[in-house]
Parts: sequence; structure tokens; C-alpha cells
Amino acid sequence: MRVAITGATGVVGRHLLFEFIKQHVSRLDELEVLVLGRQDGGRTLRERMERIVLEDGAPYVLGEGRGTGDLADFCRDRIRCVDMDLDRDDLALSPADLRFLREAPIDLLLHCAALTDLRNTPAVAAAARRTNLLGTRRLLALVDSLRLGEFDYVGSAYCCGRAAGAVPPDYANGHDQFRNPYERTKLEGELAVRQHARRTGLHCRYFRPSVVCGRMIEPPLGAISKFGVIYSVGALGVRLRQRARPGPAHGTFRACCNPRGGLNIVPADYAAKAIHQVIAQDDPGESYHVVSERPVPNTLLVPTLLESMGVTDYELVERLPGRLSRLESLCYRSAVGALMPYVSAEEMAFDTRSVRPALERAGLNCPPIDADALRMLIGYAQERNFGLAESAGKPAGIERIVA
Repeated sequence: MRVAITGATGVVGRHLLFEFIKQHVSRLDELEVLVLGRQDGGRTLRERMERIVLEDGAPYVLGEGRGTGDLADFCRDRIRCVDMDLDRDDLALSPADLRFLREAPIDLLLHCAALTDLRNTPAVAAAARRTNLLGTRRLLALVDSLRLGEFDYVGSAYCCGRAAGAVPPDYANGHDQFRNPYERTKLEGELAVRQHARRTGLHCRYFRPSVVCGRMIEPPLGAISKFGVIYSVGALGVRLRQRARPGPAHGTFRACCNPRGGLNIVPADYAAKAIHQVIAQDDPGESYHVVSERPVPNTLLVPTLLESMGVTDYELVERLPGRLSRLESLCYRSAVGALMPYVSAEEMAFDTRSVRPALERAGLNCPPIDADALRMLIGYAQERNFGLAESAGKPAGIERIVA
């Protein structure tokens, strides 16, 4: 089986790669993976992938304490890295790589690459359009020249925008009601794929994961490679502690949220397993929500995130206060503020009927994200300082560091 993956260095993409390797671990010679991506931070794409598979992937595939087994040989012999940039009109493909892609039959292409940024600014809007929409269109133009069996698009459950109530897995918000450019461009990218499939007859599936958190099935539990979205609250606390000197105590932090609502959060490893099962079973469906059956209540989630930031004096309010404290103003203007439209939203229920048969056949259930699970997930991030450089000295409570 030859599988091509975009976004294999990202959270969902790498876990899909790990799951495919895990399901072929006794017959690795039957799997070949084409990783379509780019170098970063001075590391080549191959160097990045070897590090990802051997360090992050080995515990997932083989179990903790089992070493790397045959994964080094698999990386060398069965993973081919193709330098590609979705933001470039020509995808930055070399003539040799383009020739190889066109000549080698590909059973499945998983398009996971995306810019995931929930901020609502002109710069983010331009970048999201360039990657999530135009990049997808460029990839589809390439697909026209490939010998490809199936194209699967990994989108977002929240591309439904400001919908409420029951949400089908193929719902397209036609009312221009999106919280941010990320939601809009992920839907536009998906619609571009659907249009291409209707025109060409290419077999396509569409997967919509919700907010992705760390692992809750495979070791190490809590593991995640990027501390964004729900982790951004704690990361902001780290940055403030690193930059600021202790100052006078502040009043109660007023956290705006809908106490009757919740945020749908899905573990990265479960999402990968669910997607893999649909593909491996050749499920007859087309559109799938890859989500938890129950959202995490805001009354649990918001206090947990605030406490991860160091805020211990807070209250939950349903409306944004008229006059904000300095800390409140800073938080609501930051990436943390990008979460507010989600935790303030009306309740919604993502329809999972299409994915349930494949999950039931596989005996796969989404681990519940309760108070203990949240503490475990946040604890993993705290042990790693939310991916940020360590600050000097003992951190102060966040309510005392913003003068």
C-alpha cells in the first residue's frame, strides 16, 4: 500500500502516519509512505520525519520502553520525503519529484496540512486563505496528473461556523457566519475538494475532527506536539511570567463563557484510529465527524484552563465585562481570546451516525474527557512548559504579574 500524506509533521497528520505504521508493524514491507511537506528550522523534511517517527512515533507504534525496533529501517527504506510547499503556485516541486509522483501509483492521499490559527486578523485571514484554500486547490491541480485511488480531506468539525443544535457531517454554512478565517477557509477547502470529486469522479472522503488534544489511548498519555488552542491559555501564562515582574494583586478575573455549553475535544490518537478504521474497512460513507460523543462542559473546561494559567481568583460570566482589568484586556486580545467565541457559543451536537458503524466494528470508543483526563492533558503540557523555553526563577501567580 502506498500512502501519501500532507501535514505529516502536524498533530493529526503524524498520528495518522503512526496508526498506518502500527497497523502494518508485522508487515512493514507492504507499506510505503510519501510525505509531502517542507523543511523547517534548518532541518530537512527527512530529518524532521526521522525525528518524529523515532522519538514520538516509537512509543505509539511499539509501546513505551520497547526502543525503536525496525522503525529506523522503515524510515530509511519505506518513507520517501517530497519537498512541497502549498503556499507556492508550483508547490515548489522539483522536476524529479514531480516525475516520481506522476509515475508511481498512489493508493491514498491524505490531505491533513493546514494553517490552524483561530485569531481573527487580516494577516491570519490572508495566510489561512493562502494555505487552506489556495493550497488545497493547488494540490487538486496536481492530483489531476496522478494515478491516485482515493483522496481524503481532513477538515474541521468547527467549519460549521456559528451553527447550533444538530450539525450533519457535510453541513455547509451558507450564511457567512464564521468565528474566524480558519473555519471559513477549512470549509472552502473542503468544498473545493467536493467540487473536484463531482467533476472528475475521484473517490473522496471527508473527515471533520473537533478540537484535538493529546493522546489518551497510546503512550505516552497526554502527548501532543503542538500546544495550541486549549493549551494556549497555559502558554500565555508562561509567557507573562517570563516577561513580567511581580506586581500588585488584581481583582477577580471574569471569564466569559456559556455555562450551559461545552467544547468538543477529541484525542489525537483516537482521531487517527477512527479515520484509519473508516479507510481500512472501506466504509461506504463519505462524510464523517471525528469527535467526542459529549463535549467538555465549559464549567469544567474554563476553570481548568484558567488554573493552568495561574489564575485562581475568577468567576464565570455570560457577557464580556464593560470595563476590563489589564489582565482581562491582555487575555481577550491574545490567542486566548480566540477561544472565547467557542466557549460562549450556543450548544451544538455533531452528528456521528455515519462513523459509528466503523467504530463499532473495530470496538473503538472515544475516551471520555472528564476532570481527571483534563488534569492529565494539562499536566503533560505543564511538565513541558507548554513548549516554551523555561523561565528563570520560581513563577508567580499570574494575577500578581500584570501591573
